[in-house]
Amino acid sequence: MNVAIVGLSGAGKTTLFNALVRGSASTSGRREANVATIHVPDSRFDRLVEMYNPKKVSPATVQFTDTPGSETGQGLGKEFLPHVRAAETLVEVVRCFENPALAQPAPQPIRDLDAIHAELILTDFAIVETRLERLRDPRYRSKRTAIEQFEEQAMQKLYDCLEAERPASAADLTEEERKAIRSVELVTAVPRLVVLNAPEDELTAPGEAVLTAIDSCKAAGLDWLLLCASVEAEISQMGKEDEAEFLAAMGLEEPARARLIRKVYDLLGLMSFFTVGPDEVRAWTIHKGQNAVEAAGKIHSDLARGFIRAEVFSYDDLITAGSEENVKAEGLLRLERREYVVQDGDILHVRFKV
Repeated sequence: MNVAIVGLSGAGKTTLFNALVRGSASTSGRREANVATIHVPDSRFDRLVEMYNPKKVSPATVQFTDTPGSETGQGLGKEFLPHVRAAETLVEVVRCFENPALAQPAPQPIRDLDAIHAELILTDFAIVETRLERLRDPRYRSKRTAIEQFEEQAMQKLYDCLEAERPASAADLTEEERKAIRSVELVTAVPRLVVLNAPEDELTAPGEAVLTAIDSCKAAGLDWLLLCASVEAEISQMGKEDEAEFLAAMGLEEPARARLIRKVYDLLGLMSFFTVGPDEVRAWTIHKGQNAVEAAGKIHSDLARGFIRAEVFSYDDLITAGSEENVKAEGLLRLERREYVVQDGDILHVRFKV
């Protein structure tokens, strides 16, 4: 999973990146992207590793890309674009704190949100407009395939949507149209999470700027997360015991990286299932609603092709029973067919033949 972090100059993008990946990237004078892959925090996975003590552990991972700032200091800048094309989610960092180093030190989160939105829209509009012109070129029109006809229909819908300053994700496309533009990478087609980067003292008592930003996100139907990136970056450098103590003192149950990743999972409709044993404990990420064959294919294509049954029990049942042997003895292990919809926290063992 690839998550791109975008935002205006001085919003705290790199500080948030450091908090998420426990990094120490420079927060000034940067023209290159920061990229890091981290393990997805999951207490269930940690508990399974303790129970099975496997030779190998393979947690789920997420890649964060901290996009470079604009050379002019205005807007997102052209430098961000190559780094967000493959992103599955955009995290938009919005400043809700005073920054004396900026020309406009007072926070204006609504203005910043609008500026980010406008730049993303214009980026996609240029792509759609160019593609639409080519599809309608009289020299090629008579040679168009059926797929290109669906592509033109999709592009027209996207054009109308973007021209109305609405994201590509709001376009009402048919399944055929979606397939026709599968290779077209539009930055407003992916889910967006707004991170409101606020002062530490406004986490529990938000000021006017923060409250206004929250209302704006709600009105636009955007998911949002309130945090203080500088505090989270400090927390990320602590050991487990110190981190737990600091979080408790701050009135926080978990660090920002856990909350943000969970938000991203929810936005993308993702969940985890597990495979366990003495050789390896592994977390697998799939979309909610996927069935046992699709989950088997995630593990290996041979398992999907030769699928017979899936032995399934839940993480909660395992913890309650105390061991896999007890799960079987108590009749909590089930044999499920290919159409079984895998649930978050399921533990699977796939029976198959090649």
